[in-house]
Amino acid sequence: MTHDKQGRYSQKESAAGEHDPSLVQAVERAAGPRGLSCAVAEELAADLGFPPNDVGAAADSREIKLVGCQLGLFGHETADGRHPAFGPAGPLAPEMERRLGEALVDGRLPCAAAWAIAADLGVERVEVARACEERGIKISSCQLGAF
Repeated sequence: MTHDKQGRYSQKESAAGEHDPSLVQAVERAAGPRGLSCAVAEELAADLGFPPNDVGAAADSREIKLVGCQLGLFGHETADGRHPAFGPAGPLAPEMERRLGEALVDGRLPCAAAWAIAADLGVERVEVARACEERGIKISSCQLGAF
């Protein structure tokens, strides 16, 4: 989302058009005071059978902020409002290094690929993001459409 649209999520292209009313209602019910967390959005998508980007678009259409990125990127803050910084990743296992290199698209790592790598290697998703941060790899194509 460009800076000039910040806080005007309904103006995003993905928010345009009609959204399934049951999904919109579920998003509205699930959103907390700070917004809709990535983890809750993921659960909604799975439980209701919608793609994650539909959940993100429904949130955008209602001006609901996406928070708590599971990769530690957008809206990732603690309960007291602090934004935790990535700590050092340390040496990477050769398999992580290989998988990161193989999954890059135009020099960036798609969000879905980061999740898959974490699942396959049995590590937290934020560990993949931390490795990317240290190597200057940008994560792209948020599954919720946040970036």
